[in-house]
Amino acid sequence: METLRDVEHWAGWFEDFFVTLGGLFGRKDLRGNARAYVKALLGPVERKNS
Repeated sequence: METLRDVEHWAGWFEDFFVTLGGLFGRKDLRGNARAYVKALLGPVERKNS
């Protein structure tokens, strides 16, 4: 089970990761969609579909 510290650490890493990928997306809305999509894929949901 994850502790609050683990979640905060992961959230910080995830934001830093997406800052480095930001240049790959020309538009802000596409960057936000990609961020939300990857975050959802990494989430603890049993079934994932798009």
